[in-house]
Amino acid sequence: MSTKALNHFLILAPILVFSIVGLFLSGDVMSSSSCTNTYVAESEVTSCISASSTNQAYIFFHGFPGNVKNEDVAEIFSDQFKADTYLLHYRGLGKLDGSFSFTSAIEEALQLTRRVTEKYKTVHLFGHSFGGLVAIIAANEVGSKLGKLVLASPLTALPDNSTLAEIVKPFLSAPPSLFGVQGLEAILADLDAVRNQYKLSGIAGSLNLKPGQLVVIQASNDAEVPAEQTRQFLEFFSTPPKYRELNQTHAFPDRQSFLKTLLDELKGSNCG
Repeated sequence: MSTKALNHFLILAPILVFSIVGLFLSGDVMSSSSCTNTYVAESEVTSCISASSTNQAYIFFHGFPGNVKNEDVAEIFSDQFKADTYLLHYRGLGKLDGSFSFTSAIEEALQLTRRVTEKYKTVHLFGHSFGGLVAIIAANEVGSKLGKLVLASPLTALPDNSTLAEIVKPFLSAPPSLFGVQGLEAILADLDAVRNQYKLSGIAGSLNLKPGQLVVIQASNDAEVPAEQTRQFLEFFSTPPKYRELNQTHAFPDRQSFLKTLLDELKGSNCG
């Protein structure tokens, strides 16, 4: 595997365990204030951490195929901002059976976004890595109810097909295959469909964001999503973001610094 492919592999490679978020789905560990399991369109599973009485919600979109750390952000946001927080499980990942596909994951995310938008006055979106791409697309669905759009080292461009082929091949040979019975050509076609259907720069430019509404936290030592790539993409938004770079790698392993930065950027602004 080439160095370029390896760097992209690190952004897309799975941690082949169930997300810790799944703990919130267990009746044994849920607190009395937690939401019950939420099933969207009879296909998605989310975990919901309840803030009791609230008119706002955060939806969290994790990376591919799962980042087991961002549930700590969800818990803190629920507590600090008194918002219900929803953590989506993509098909084939977390608590939801089936085979993963990028187009299905995005559509499932959009279905959840529509349901949550119907229920709340204000909907905030948080996306890390591949989840950042999903969050930008979902922001278009929220419309005037959009609160904060929070992106952490967001994936804003898919690698070329030759690089993607090197990334995907290990998943096809490791049982059980994350992609089910799909072959390499079908998976690359799925990714091409994402490229063709969602023109991310155009979506970013069409969002009517107000100053302070877009918050971007970027890892400065990010080999998977380089900081320069993120800075260039942010020029497509009509309103400059609140932008911070942290001296970390893509997964933000120094969670204390990451969480503090998020709260510093979001507190003091109107999140409701």
